[in-house]
Order: sequence, then structure tokens, then C-alpha cells
Amino acid sequence: MISLSGQQHRAGDLLSVSSATLDDPFFMYPIPNRMICNAPDDYTATGHPQPSQTNGPTIRGFFQAINDQLAQMEQLTQQVIQQFDRNVNSGGYTPRASSNAHTNGSEMSPNTGSAVPLSTAPQTAALTSEQSKQTAHAYVSNLMHDFHLTKDQASGIVANLWHESGGMNSGINQGGAIGEPSANNADNDANGYGIAQWGGARKQREEDYARTTGLDPSSQAANYGYLKQELQTTQSGAIEAVKSTNSAQAATQAFCNVFEKPQDPEMNSRLNDLQQILNA
Repeated sequence: MISLSGQQHRAGDLLSVSSATLDDPFFMYPIPNRMICNAPDDYTATGHPQPSQTNGPTIRGFFQAINDQLAQMEQLTQQVIQQFDRNVNSGGYTPRASSNAHTNGSEMSPNTGSAVPLSTAPQTAALTSEQSKQTAHAYVSNLMHDFHLTKDQASGIVANLWHESGGMNSGINQGGAIGEPSANNADNDANGYGIAQWGGARKQREEDYARTTGLDPSSQAANYGYLKQELQTTQSGAIEAVKSTNSAQAATQAFCNVFEKPQDPEMNSRLNDLQQILNA
């Protein structure tokens, strides 16, 4: 029981707080909704000194300290978010998968608008096993981001790309030569090019895409950019087919049947390549 201005108050009673009392020394007791308040200037709580008798903490100072801490936390949070956005949007984020020892440079490009920027440099030599796994990981991340796929669904797509390109080689001609696309664009299953072994008119469109975006046709950036364009337009059915699957193996088969459409699927080989990706 506390006596305030001649009235009796029990702990838990709501006390009014004037602006003047915010700078008075305070005492705290249980109040509903976690409120904290102090008595008016003329309080006479037994055993408590009058405001003039102490230099104790004040409610104003107490809340000011809390506000200062919250403001600092909010500022730091905003800085982290802004820095993350800048890194992703500007290509400053360079994941492990972006290390491309097979290129003549380490240029990175966010031009695809995807989660992981890919190299814009031309491919001049076949990828090592480790580079193949790193590149596959980047493609999986981008496909998940760009098409809202599960990891298994994206991995099924990349298993096909791995199979077609001999391990994620973006500058590979059918037969194994690495570099610029051959001049023969006949659609005769003998002149495929790139990560998906595009032939005929699709091969020509990959080259056109590279030219209009200022990229080398053998670069990972050009290959993924054109792949993304196809999956958003003329080959959107492949994405729908993959999205209907619930396992990486089923996704591999669906993408092969709808997108690649090979005369001989060599499905066992594609499924073996899938394991390389899942274990990367």
C-alpha cells in the first residue's frame, strides 16, 4: 500500500504521469501491460526519498537510453539490407561458383537479373571437374530464383545441361571443340552448340542473343541468359513440365522429353550426371 497525496494506492493501480514527473527519480511496481510510471511530484511513499534528495535515474533517461539503442539497431539493420541489395544488383556478390579458371578473364555480369552473376568472358578451355560442379551450383541457384523451382526440380534441368555440354561447358561445339560456335547452323543433330547443344535456328538465336546483349556466345552469361529467355517464352512448357514433378529424377526426365527431345535420351547417363550435381 502506497500513500500518494493523501490517497491509498495498491501496486498495480494506474497512476497519471505528468511531463514534469518524467525527470523525477522513479520507482517501479507491477502495472498491467508492462507500463512503468512514477508518482506525481508530491508523492509521500514511505521509505522513498523525495526527488530533491537523490540523483537516481529518471524515467526520461531510462526511455531515452532504450530509444537510442533501438535507433542504432534499426540503422544497422537498414545498412545491412542496403548493402546486400547493392551487392546482388550490382554483381558485387561473387559466389564460389563464379570462379572461372577456364576463361581469359574474371568479368562478372548481372545482366541476366538472376541470383548468381555468371562470367561474361569467353570459354577457351574445357572445365575441370571442380569448375563443372561450381558452375552447376550457380545454374541451380539461378533457376530456383528465376523460375521458383525446388532444388530437385532445378537440379533435374541442370543434369540435362551437364549431359549435353560435357560438364557445363558453355562454349562447346558438338564433337567437343571449345570456343566460338561453328559456322554450320544446319539443324541436323550434328552442329549443336553451348550448354544445351542448341542446333539450327535455336543455335542462331543464341548467337543473336549474345550479339544484342554485348556478350561472347561462348560465355556462361550468354548461355544462361538465352536459356532463361527460351524458358520464359518458346520453351515455357519445359518449365511447366518440370514444376509438375516431385523428385530430381522425374524433373530430369521431364526436361529431357520436353526441352531437349533427343533421338536417344541416354537417360541412365543423365541420371548419373544428376548425382554429380546433387552431391556437388
